[in-house]
Amino acid sequence: MVSIGTAISQWLLDLPGSPAAMMSLGHGFALGAAAMLAELPNRFAKRRLGIGEGKTKGGIAGRVFRVIDQLDLLAGGWLVLGLEGKATAGRVFGSAAVVLVAHPVVTPIGTRLGLRRVEMAAAGRIGE
Repeated sequence: MVSIGTAISQWLLDLPGSPAAMMSLGHGFALGAAAMLAELPNRFAKRRLGIGEGKTKGGIAGRVFRVIDQLDLLAGGWLVLGLEGKATAGRVFGSAAVVLVAHPVVTPIGTRLGLRRVEMAAAGRIGE
């Protein structure tokens, strides 16, 4: 869903039907797919350490995983943008700062609105 949503948003930024829009569609799909693939190593490591989906761990390991959870998809996106030469240190660190501030603010809002599947599953609301 993330790669499809990113692809559609990129496509809509250009004139639909134009060659640039078709390139944007592929670009958006690549950004979304890279972002999702970048999350896999972190998920794998958490499962091996016995940390369930949507769960956290205390101590230093928990803090490290919280930061990685917020930045891993960003790293995937920047890998794609870096191939295009659009990655600069300022852009990368600026976007990381925005994510580190926005993620903890937006997550509880999504949870309260019932948009987060992990919290919904924990509350027994999936499948209703």
